[in-house]
Amino acid sequence: MASEEETFRAYTQAQGETYAARRPGYSPELFKIIIAHHTSTGGQLDTVVDIGCGTGQATLDLAPYFANAIGLDPSEGMIGTARASAESANLPIRFEVSAAEALGTDLEPHIADGSVDLLTAATAAHWFDMARFWPSAARVLKSGGTSDHTSQNKSK
Repeated sequence: MASEEETFRAYTQAQGETYAARRPGYSPELFKIIIAHHTSTGGQLDTVVDIGCGTGQATLDLAPYFANAIGLDPSEGMIGTARASAESANLPIRFEVSAAEALGTDLEPHIADGSVDLLTAATAAHWFDMARFWPSAARVLKSGGTSDHTSQNKSK
């Protein structure tokens, strides 16, 4: 069994705020492309789960497309910042502390089997223990759901 990732788990709320202020956002066009692909394959727009959501940047951008939006991150500091951002934006997003490998099994209420339409990880999947993540992803995704792992291109 792989050891648990500790880098982001230890982030404080102040570090989360600094991270949010300095991390570049994503192009709105990216989310249009993700949604267009997802719906073109029959994907529904009920529930999105953003794994490794950090301060919630991608979750905030995806939430308006879905009836339910959930952001998961192993860091309480990051989640605290994400919750504050969602409140400021007046978006009803559920942000919770949970690792990608658990994918909400440790929450109450938990993320139900077969309940997620789009599972996304925006510049976060490289931190996951993929051998433990994929079975959890398969458990929560609806039949016909989409798993999207996006990364930022930092070249100019």
